[in-house]
Amino acid sequence: MVKTEKEKIIEEVLKILKKKGLDTEVEDGFTNRYWEQDVIKAIKKALQSQKQEFIEEIKKSREKLADLEHQQWSHLIKYLASNPSGNIIDLINRYDSLAEIPYEDLLEKDKEKDRVWADKVIEELLKVIGEKE
Repeated sequence: MVKTEKEKIIEEVLKILKKKGLDTEVEDGFTNRYWEQDVIKAIKKALQSQKQEFIEEIKKSREKLADLEHQQWSHLIKYLASNPSGNIIDLINRYDSLAEIPYEDLLEKDKEKDRVWADKVIEELLKVIGEKE
C-alpha cells in the first residue's frame, strides 16, 4: 500500500514526538478520514503530558529559586553594610526612591542590575527542562 503525503507527514510528526519521549497513542488510528483530528488529539495529549511534567519540575525547583532570592537579598544587605561613605541613610533613601519607580521606567543601568538576577532564575528554569546542566 502506497502512503499518501498526509500519512507521510503524520508519520514524521509521530517520529518527532516519540523522539521527544511524548506519548502519541490515539484511539482511532491515523489512516481514517479524520486524520487531522487524530493528529491534533495526539499532539494535545503529548503537550498536556509535557506541561504536567514541567509544572512538577518547576515546583521541585522552589528551594533553588528561594536560595537565589536569598542571595539577592544578601547581596543588597552586604552592599549596604559596606557603604564606603558611611551614610547608610542616604543609600537607603536612594533605593527607597528606586523602589517607587516601575521597572519599565528605570534607567538602563538599573534595569541591568535586575536582569542579572532574572538571568539566574532563567538559568535554573533551563536546568529544570534539561536545556542546561
